[in-house]
Amino acid sequence: MADKIYFKFPIELLQGVILDEKEKTKFLNEALYYSIYAFSKELEDKNDYGEYDIQRFEKAAKFLEIRLGNLEKAFEIAESVYFDHDTSKCFVNLSKDIFWQFYKEEKSDFDWHCLLAFLALKSIIGKNPMQKQIMRFYYLVWLDFP
Repeated sequence: MADKIYFKFPIELLQGVILDEKEKTKFLNEALYYSIYAFSKELEDKNDYGEYDIQRFEKAAKFLEIRLGNLEKAFEIAESVYFDHDTSKCFVNLSKDIFWQFYKEEKSDFDWHCLLAFLALKSIIGKNPMQKQIMRFYYLVWLDFP
């Protein structure tokens, strides 16, 4: 297994997060469940067994090292979020470590703004190496700005 685990979700889930605390918790839950469900769909394509969707969902959660308190409720939310955003074309990923910091620890509004800006920029840049170099340049210039 890779050293780092990333949760991949549609950037649309960020909509409305800054407005209130409830939206932040909802965003984190939906991003987590979407990631697990999307990964379980990848497992569906790779196995020949007659597993049920919820069994694959549970297997995907274990692979991503996530313990779910209420499997049925998590699956229900995940399936709903997944199909609500099935036409999404813009995705972003977030490392498991950063995700759990925001999930478990109290973060300031500034921390949330930084996370959301980071995710927005990351979704724009994508995998394009030239854009990554440009963003690094602007970041270094910004650090030197008084």
